[in-house]
Amino acid sequence: MNTMKAMNATKAILTASFHPLSTLRMAPFKLALSVLCALSVSACQPSDSVTDTKQIQAPSAERTQTIEALAGVPMQRLATFDPQEIKQGGDTGVTVTSAESYSKPSSNLTASRKGDFFIGNAFFSQPWVMAPASTDSRDGLGGLFNVAACQSCHVKDGRGHAPMNTEDDADSLLIRLAMPATTDEQRQQLQSSLIEKVAHPVYGGQLQDRGIQGVPAEARIAVQWTDKPVTFADGYAGHFC
Repeated sequence: MNTMKAMNATKAILTASFHPLSTLRMAPFKLALSVLCALSVSACQPSDSVTDTKQIQAPSAERTQTIEALAGVPMQRLATFDPQEIKQGGDTGVTVTSAESYSKPSSNLTASRKGDFFIGNAFFSQPWVMAPASTDSRDGLGGLFNVAACQSCHVKDGRGHAPMNTEDDADSLLIRLAMPATTDEQRQQLQSSLIEKVAHPVYGGQLQDRGIQGVPAEARIAVQWTDKPVTFADGYAGHFC
C-alpha cells in the first residue's frame, strides 16, 4: 500500500512537470522519472524472506507419511534433492514437469529442426491402417501386430506398463521370445553379437497378440499378480508382486 501511494505521488509530480502552466522543466521530470523507475523495480522484486521460506518449508505430516510409505524408509534416510536432477540431460532437458514433459522437443533444438520433430511426432501418435487405404503414408498394417500406433504403447511418449489384472489390455506389455542355442553356428553368432537371440521357429522373436481382419492373433496375454513377502539384507521386509 505504501508503495502504491508513493507511485501515485510520483505520477502526480510527473504529470505536473508536463502541465502547460508549469514552470518546471527537465530537472523535475528527470527526478520524477528516476523515482518512478526505482519504485517500479523495487515493487517487482520478490522478498528474500519469501523465497527462503518456500525453499526450507518442510512437507506436511500427511505428505511425509505418504513419501515414507512409498519409499519404504524413514524421511531422514532419503537423499536430499539435488537441483541438477531437474535437467539431467543438460541443455537438452525441458523444465515442463507435467505429464506432457516427454512429448516436448529438446530445449536446445533449433527452430529449423522443430518442424522435423513435429512431423515425426505425428507419425508416432497416428495409427497405422491396413492397405489399401485412402492414406498412403500410414498404410501397411499387419498381418500380425501388437498395437496400431507407437503412442498406444508409449502413452504421452513415456514408458509402457504391465496390465493391472487379467481383464486389462496388454497394450504396453511386450513379450520377447528366445530359444537356447542348439547349434555351433547359433552359439558363434551369439558370441559375435551377430544375433541378439535365437528366435522361436514358429512365433519369432516377439509375441504379437493382435492381427488384421482374417488373421488370428498369435496369443492372448493375461497377467496375474501374486503378492510375495520379501526380506532384504538390511532387515527391511515388504510385499512385492
